[in-house]
Parts: sequence; structure tokens; C-alpha cells
Amino acid sequence: MIHIVRARLLENSDLLSLVPATDIFLVKARQGHDRPYIVVDLEETQIERNTDGVHGETYHVLVYITSESISQAWSIHNEVKTSLSEFDGSVTVDGVTYDFGQTSLMDIMTDAHELHEFYIVGMMFNIIMGV
Repeated sequence: MIHIVRARLLENSDLLSLVPATDIFLVKARQGHDRPYIVVDLEETQIERNTDGVHGETYHVLVYITSESISQAWSIHNEVKTSLSEFDGSVTVDGVTYDFGQTSLMDIMTDAHELHEFYIVGMMFNIIMGV
């Protein structure tokens, strides 16, 4: 799932002007990597079932942004939100097309690391896959 979210982010040229594609990671960034960067991680999966079997899949995906500038972190946040919030289209990765039923922004968390002077914006998305 997270590779599909990363592919969707890579479609946003305005985002890529702030964070190069090589700085958008899955699960974790390399230790000591220069900021800014984005990490996409899966927090939870919910499977809805009924008497006919699996009815739907909902994924909770965390997009973690870190930067040395709070204004840059919020600019990146805006572009991530533009790419993902309320998205209900298709994304193709390695020849496989995935249909998003709906993507909604659930929560935004912020933090500052004063010792090393960097800022964090975490965005939790609720992604319902199309059926």
C-alpha cells in the first residue's frame, strides 16, 4: 500500500521541487540523511467483512515530513495534502493499477527537535480502496 502512496506523491511536480524523489522513502529514511525528506509508513489495516467475504479495505497511512525550516515543512505539508487529500483516482505501479475509493486526511501532528533544530509534520491519511 505505501508504495502506491509514494507513487501518487511522485506525480506532484510542485512537491518534487521541494523534496526530490530520492528523498521520499518507504518505512524509514537512511540514518543521517539530509533534510528535508518524507517517509511513508503503514500504521494499520482494517478489513471489512460480510457474509460474502471481504467487503472493503481501509488503510491508515502516516506521511512523516521532516525539515530544518518550519515554513518549508508546512510547504511540503501543503503539497502532500494536495496530492492525497480527497483523492479518488487510480495509480499504476509496475503495471498494476490500484483504485482509490477515497483518501481523507485524518490527523496532523507537529513536533520540534530543539537539540538538532529540525521540525516534524506527521499526516495520517485514511485510505479506502475502491471495490
